[in-house]
Amino acid sequence: MKILTLTLVFAFSLSLYSQRSVDREKLNTYFELLEANNKFMGGVSIYKGDTLIYEQYCGFADIENQKQANNLTKYRIGSISKMFTSVLVFKFIEQGKLSLDDKLSKFYPSVKNADIITISQLLNHHSGIHNFTDDKDYPGYMILQKSREQMLDIIVSKSVDFEPGEKGQYSNSNYVLLSLILEEISGQTYSDLVQDYICRPYGLKHTKIGDQIKPDENEAYSYSFQELWVKRLETNMSITMGAGSLISVPGDLNLFIQKLFNGEILPDYLFQQMIEMEDGFGRGIFQFPFYDKTLLGHNGGIDGFRSNLAIYPEEKISLAVTGNGFNYDLNDILLVCLSEVFDKDYELPDFSAKKMTWPQEELKKLEGSYASSQIPLKISLALKEGVLFAQASGQAAFPLTSFEGGSFRFEPAGVEIVFKMDSTHLLEGEFELRQRGAVFKYVKE
Repeated sequence: MKILTLTLVFAFSLSLYSQRSVDREKLNTYFELLEANNKFMGGVSIYKGDTLIYEQYCGFADIENQKQANNLTKYRIGSISKMFTSVLVFKFIEQGKLSLDDKLSKFYPSVKNADIITISQLLNHHSGIHNFTDDKDYPGYMILQKSREQMLDIIVSKSVDFEPGEKGQYSNSNYVLLSLILEEISGQTYSDLVQDYICRPYGLKHTKIGDQIKPDENEAYSYSFQELWVKRLETNMSITMGAGSLISVPGDLNLFIQKLFNGEILPDYLFQQMIEMEDGFGRGIFQFPFYDKTLLGHNGGIDGFRSNLAIYPEEKISLAVTGNGFNYDLNDILLVCLSEVFDKDYELPDFSAKKMTWPQEELKKLEGSYASSQIPLKISLALKEGVLFAQASGQAAFPLTSFEGGSFRFEPAGVEIVFKMDSTHLLEGEFELRQRGAVFKYVKE
């Protein structure tokens, strides 16, 4: 499902992969630091073709029972499920049961604009159908069982956000509808389709549609960090369906993406249609550019789970990260792993800075809107119930944790705001925004 963070887009240069050995000791030290400082719980695996070149698992699948994570721990993978749903759609197209040009009205005419929305537009988020998970009432029913009819009613009840084809805009509603269409055509459940068309034929032994989390079956709970790890509520998977209902392990995800890009799952003419981009959206897949490299895959987020699955096709390098606890930026984890694989220098993080508490009057004077001459993104600071919050233009507000030296951080996104100080006071009026090595000066408006 959707992750709301402060997003600044930077590129990172990656050299060509060489046949050197991965520095396992350095990577192990990195993940030991994250684990020891309550930054990350989850699993990571990296493949070169069908060869595992690195894996590591941190923290617990079940904290209450002290059940540690391992290579068989299953995590909810959120919107990576959309890649599987897209593959199913193309399997049906291959069989002549469906077409990219088929109209939604052929299946669900009650959806607004159904007579002009195509299967292709559902796949690449150009339908204009409103994303139901963005609504204020969504948290009130996300943990409840919903029938297929109820989910359709929820989507039908929403107004459209734009006309079909006008632009691309992410919507989980698209993939719930695709799930329903696949079930209607086949007479099978979405769960059975995933098993019959993908998991069993291609050896994904630990991937399936999730249900209520079962720790006795190696399924992880998810957590958020609030001075200690706190268990999150569970979204009911009857709601997410093909938009975000799968659970899996990193090894299975690497196997899936390697076989997909190796031409084993779809014929090339359909695979090319799947990865064709329009306004930054493929059909169940995204591009992530890094200077001269292009990463292809999908990310995911549901409850406290975060995940990423990606491949560099030319080098057949794939990386899967699945986590159930993040007090640290997932992107930073990805960058460290890729830097190691592609022989790029990186530093181990330093978590030695101490937290501190500022008097309310000190924080109050920092409130206001700040702008930078370097980038167009404005940032507002506001004090809410004793906590300083930051909000970038067009994005959700997030809480800042104060550290010594005038530093305020939102560690899940790798964001740091630093004010200058005299001996005992914060100096208002300007700050530096630091994220992933980049530094921007901000001045109060």
